[in-house]
Amino acid sequence: MDGFAPIVYRSGHQVFILVSGVRLSVGAPCSRVFQQCEALVENTLHGWREACSALRNSASRRHDGRRELLGLDYCVYVLRSGRDGDLYTGYTENLERRVKEHQAGMSAATAPRRPLHLVLCEYYGNSADAKRREKYLKTSAGKRAIRLMLRETLKPVR
Repeated sequence: MDGFAPIVYRSGHQVFILVSGVRLSVGAPCSRVFQQCEALVENTLHGWREACSALRNSASRRHDGRRELLGLDYCVYVLRSGRDGDLYTGYTENLERRVKEHQAGMSAATAPRRPLHLVLCEYYGNSADAKRREKYLKTSAGKRAIRLMLRETLKPVR
């Protein structure tokens, strides 16, 4: 099995999937889909490929040129600078477009810190919830929580 096997786990009413160091947080409405993915991961040698395919086919749909995950349109994300290792936290409704903008240097805050690597993204069904989470992650306690959650991902490359 490849080193990119996803880890699917639950904490309270939240369901999380960790794939290749990127942690996706999906609320309870998607838990049934993620339970199916979790079973695939646990029961097959190539479960991660099947899980990703099932997730792509069951949980997302195309709409207005962007991917939506069962109505969870709002994303809080964390990028890590490949230059200095610092973290940048942001909020968007279109993660793919926003990461491309950061990589292209279209954001003054991250342009001098490229290349950037996505290390965390959490999806929410409500804009206010996502903005509240982004605001928390930018606090000292939030930054500490990110470093604790992702301590393996954030280890310096030797």
